[in-house]
Amino acid sequence: MKIPHRIISAVLLAMACAGFAWGIPPGPRPPLVSWRRLQILAVQKSKSPVRVQGIVTLLQPWNAVVIQAGHHGIYGTGAQLQNIHLCQQVTLTGIPILYRSTVLLRHLMARPGLQSLCPRPILIHHARELNQSQVDLRVRLVARLLSFERNDTDRAQFLDVLLGHTSIEVEAAYPGARQQLSGLRLGSLLRLTGIYYTHFTDGAWMIQLELARPGDLQVVQVPGWWTMRRLIWAGAGLLVILFLIAVWNLTLRRQVRWYIRNLKLQHDNEVQLEQQLAQAKRLEAVGRLAGGVAHDFNNLLTVILGHAELLRMQCEDVRLHPALDQIVDAGRSAARLTTQLLAYGRQQKAGMTALDLNRLIQGMQNILRSLLPEFIQISYTLDPGLWPVRADAGQLEQVLMNLAANARDAMPKAGEFKLSTMNLPLSAEEAADYMHARPGHYVCLSVSDTGTGRPPEIMGKIFDPFFTTKAPGKGTGLGLASVHGIVVQNGGALRVWSQPGRGTRFDVLLPRYQAAAAPAAAAVPAG
Repeated sequence: MKIPHRIISAVLLAMACAGFAWGIPPGPRPPLVSWRRLQILAVQKSKSPVRVQGIVTLLQPWNAVVIQAGHHGIYGTGAQLQNIHLCQQVTLTGIPILYRSTVLLRHLMARPGLQSLCPRPILIHHARELNQSQVDLRVRLVARLLSFERNDTDRAQFLDVLLGHTSIEVEAAYPGARQQLSGLRLGSLLRLTGIYYTHFTDGAWMIQLELARPGDLQVVQVPGWWTMRRLIWAGAGLLVILFLIAVWNLTLRRQVRWYIRNLKLQHDNEVQLEQQLAQAKRLEAVGRLAGGVAHDFNNLLTVILGHAELLRMQCEDVRLHPALDQIVDAGRSAARLTTQLLAYGRQQKAGMTALDLNRLIQGMQNILRSLLPEFIQISYTLDPGLWPVRADAGQLEQVLMNLAANARDAMPKAGEFKLSTMNLPLSAEEAADYMHARPGHYVCLSVSDTGTGRPPEIMGKIFDPFFTTKAPGKGTGLGLASVHGIVVQNGGALRVWSQPGRGTRFDVLLPRYQAAAAPAAAAVPAG
């Protein structure tokens, strides 16, 4: 009987495939990991299975197991835990995850059948059955101390320990247990040896471990002071202290800056007041000298002018009249200079009357227009509710004329001349910015131009008599000196602002006239 070639080929092919399959090595087994590596994999949420070897120290009715690997309890849950029992050395295969700060093996696969280190745990329904148990049912496990309760007797000391993910109640029932447990610290790692049992009472169950002698409890590790909770509290306290120090430092620095700024401001004010006082004393001395000389010189000019005019009237020679006229004109020019010197020296008699400064300025518009060239614009900003002042009208006109003449010389080609008035109450701090000013109510006359301005180095000399920046023969240097004397004589104050290329502004302050308020106040009937 011939066997078909197809059948022979199929058998040979099947045998070759079986041999090839037999020769393929088995798939890689999950690696056996340490506790540290298991923690890292649990934190990283690894999906690769790992193997863990240990001793079963706890069985729970919902297919959960706790094994002891070294000093650490590993908690696992799965569906194939029926054939393992307490104290059995097993190998667990599962996927590590982190569950409530505990390593948990899910999808657990156990490999029972290894050598058992102790018999199965007993199952009792009442505590008195425990006395009938044998000594060979004792187990050894390592757990973390959570809490303990002390009673009045030595034979009723209870501990609460954490094994893996489960809390176990430990009863120390031997003489001297109270003294031994009194030195325990929470969080200590304990090695416990005793009878493990599951106690059912009224339908409820609890896991317990009974210690029979002092050697059944040993302290493996005592927690240091640098526990995570204490470190957190210490760090929080340190942060609070640093925050308070930073706030105190910031507050202190602000106070120091404020104190330094006030000292600097006070020093600047004192320097400014000293400069103003020195300038006022210098001007006062020069004014007295100029006033005295001008007074005596004015008496001499009166005699010269009187005799010159009398001689011209009596002289019949017509050829001498032009010379006599020049003598009279020169004497009158000198008289005008002495008038300015007397005004600067505050020795000129003033007719003080109540004045409306706005009306005085409006009456001088034509004079100012004729004094200033046509290419200079004139603008007025007058406060309609301006307070009255008490001053000499002629002297105020002279002030306006002198300031307008200075503005005209500062704008040789084109510019703008501005006049403005306003009411100005001055405080003690604001009065320090003006020469000869005191706190009170003033009327401010502001005269400004858009001329060439003055550099800072000559601003301290502009009120000196005979000081001028004009060419020789084009100015006497008594214009601003007479302005200063007239303003001070009328109880006013001055402030000057000037900058090269941006013009000059004079602020003339005159005290408010309030004499009219006294009769009105007296007319109010007493009630």
